[in-house]
Amino acid sequence: MKIALLSCTARKRNESCTASEMYEPSTFFKAQKAYAEKYCDTYLILSAEHGVLTPRQVIQPYNKTLKSMPKSERQAWAKKVKLQLEQYNNINTDFVILAGQSYKEFIIDWLRASYKISEPLVGKGGIGSQVSWLQKA
Repeated sequence: MKIALLSCTARKRNESCTASEMYEPSTFFKAQKAYAEKYCDTYLILSAEHGVLTPRQVIQPYNKTLKSMPKSERQAWAKKVKLQLEQYNNINTDFVILAGQSYKEFIIDWLRASYKISEPLVGKGGIGSQVSWLQKA
């Protein structure tokens, strides 16, 4: 099973909705989601507030970013994410990582050691270039 890991975004809806809908005001999220829906079996969203979200999980708006967290909080967040992702521990699970560097910082080595992964956005430049690449893919 191929599972994409998308990152949450600063742009969010202002009302309670599914995680998939929450981040749709963001062009980057829409591009990640479209790519995941085309090339993967499913996707999960890495959220600074919640850790790992399924697309249909209903959440409230929030204003939390990994970039504003001290290192110790980012490490605690990564530990939570690892525990949440362990439920997908299957020999046939491959992760396609579309999330940015701040989301991968403390989980990428663990993912590489535990799963088959691919990172199609590595080397694709900044966010604008990544959106363009995702839209063309």
